[in-house]
Amino acid sequence: MKFLKNISFGIVAVSALGFFATSCSEEATLDGADAVYIEISPSSDITLFAGQKMKVSAKVTNVSGKEIKTPMEWSADESGVIEFGTNDTIIAAADAQGKSTKLRVTLPNKQTAVANVSVVNRSLYNALKPLTESKVSYELVRNDTAWFSVTPIELVDEYPMSWSAEILEMKNEDANPEDYSFYFAEGQELYIDREESRVGVVYTAPRCAAEAQVSLTIGSPEDNVTASVPVTVCPKFSPGFEVEGKRPLPSEANVSNVKVTNLDVVVDVNSTYSVGVCVGMDGYEEDFKNAEVFGKWELSGSGVILEKMYVDPDYLNAGRRSGYVAYLDVRSGAMENTNDPAIIKYTLPGAELICKVTVEDYSISHPVEYIVVSKDGVETKEFTVKLGDSFTFDVWVEPKLSWSYHIPVIESSNPAVVTVPERGEDDGYGRSLETHSPGEAYLTLKSLDKTETVKVTVLDQVSRIDWQSFGTVTVNEGQQVELSTTVYMASDPNTPATSLPEPIQWVISDPSVASVETKAGDPFSCVISGLKEGTVTLQAICDGKSAERREVSVITSSDVTLEGETNYDDAGASVYRDGDGLWINYGNYDETFHEFFISLPGVDTLDGTFVLNSSYFSFDGIEYEDVACNITITSDGDGYCVLNGECTMPSGQKLVFKNARFYVDE
Repeated sequence: MKFLKNISFGIVAVSALGFFATSCSEEATLDGADAVYIEISPSSDITLFAGQKMKVSAKVTNVSGKEIKTPMEWSADESGVIEFGTNDTIIAAADAQGKSTKLRVTLPNKQTAVANVSVVNRSLYNALKPLTESKVSYELVRNDTAWFSVTPIELVDEYPMSWSAEILEMKNEDANPEDYSFYFAEGQELYIDREESRVGVVYTAPRCAAEAQVSLTIGSPEDNVTASVPVTVCPKFSPGFEVEGKRPLPSEANVSNVKVTNLDVVVDVNSTYSVGVCVGMDGYEEDFKNAEVFGKWELSGSGVILEKMYVDPDYLNAGRRSGYVAYLDVRSGAMENTNDPAIIKYTLPGAELICKVTVEDYSISHPVEYIVVSKDGVETKEFTVKLGDSFTFDVWVEPKLSWSYHIPVIESSNPAVVTVPERGEDDGYGRSLETHSPGEAYLTLKSLDKTETVKVTVLDQVSRIDWQSFGTVTVNEGQQVELSTTVYMASDPNTPATSLPEPIQWVISDPSVASVETKAGDPFSCVISGLKEGTVTLQAICDGKSAERREVSVITSSDVTLEGETNYDDAGASVYRDGDGLWINYGNYDETFHEFFISLPGVDTLDGTFVLNSSYFSFDGIEYEDVACNITITSDGDGYCVLNGECTMPSGQKLVFKNARFYVDE
């Protein structure tokens, strides 16, 4: 029906006194007018729908056409048809369809004008349609909603509405529809959305497997329209294909990287292939059985022949977060590449899985007799590789003509130890190993119906060797000195190793000058013995890794004694402070110059006995580390001090002070 928004104005009533000729003394007032006209707007006949509002007005004029401003009073002859709002607004009562009344305006002089007002029904033709094409509902989902379009939405005010839900077909053969019914929460059955011009029927479906419908009716028993939304009563599904025998857990079935909804497979001619679908949901055993009845297999194409379909009963259990697995077994066609690919569909309410099956006869035309594993041209079934080293081997099948059809698939039993990266397009027969930690793993190689197993042992190895000290090593002839190393392994390159994969080799460039051997009880250290005067180099080698070469000097110098006045030539003999330390030096710049540094933290006087190690010592042109010193320094108060005591070099050589007098250089 087309609603009329504007109705033209018209004169609907005149004064009961009739019409009089204009007088020269006529005024624009009720008392001064010879006659008046009352004009009601919109018109003399007003038609409203229930609940519709309309503004009305009246204009009073005299015979001369002059408007007369005067109070007015609005009224209706019959009650319950229209109501009066603010600003001269009339409103059709909600239940006044088919009723009428006279709208009356009265002036202070009791003159009136009237207009007929009728309240009519809107047409229900094409007013109600389902907005929801279909629903999948179940008791576990409370307060589900079926939506309907109502145009215009004012019809909900003009007509009564009713709703219902009924089961059309039970899917469980032993179920009785009378035992199941939809639930409507009292007072919450309808949701009216005026902005969207729609009405929702709020319901809860029963816990069964059925086809049903939810309906909404608007109108009286004599005049009404009804619309329905089909409802499939079943649990919510999360289906996915099994891939290569790997079954997705129902609890993970909603995860996109687990649920596979499209599958392309290639099967051998005249072989049986099983398509598996895992269906997961939240529920109990009765819910799984209600879901199972909706699973539907469809097979098209001539490439495969249906053998059987079934559900795995062992996967159906009463625990939470479980489900069922449905299977379809098919047998491929008789000839390869002669039939169109077969399409297998598994459909559920709201879900569809598609599997494409292509038939090939590779097992017959390209058989595999056995798998070959080779390293450096030698067939083997066991590899040993060091952690972190690159390692490649070859894999192929016999006959080699079957290689491109049946390239072996390799899996590691312990990926934490070793893995085999995916084969590149140009890798040929070559494959590589990636080692991750020391240990053992087995590689399983599969090609067609053949399997081969290779054992892989990953050994830890030395990553680097560091000396614990630096500089030239000096040892006296006939004396010994010790050196230590720190070894790091590839499995933990930041932590010193506590054991070695093999003993450290100590290699000296000239064994006639010095000899070297491992220190007893300490495989990380060595003992160097000076044999004769000379200089050699020392290497520490373990597991193919070597520390930097160290220079070893064997000397024959005897002890040096400084006694009495030591103020030699240009260099002189002096003692001077430097921060928290003390430098002591003497000698001749053109000959031998002796200098060493003693750390004296917190010491303010040079008087005392100091037993400590020198952090720097240069003696007879050789630099030493960690020289043991026991020295008494006594100041004479005249700018000099006297030293007594000795310092012992790592080579065993000693520097002895006997009342040696040094200049104090402040």
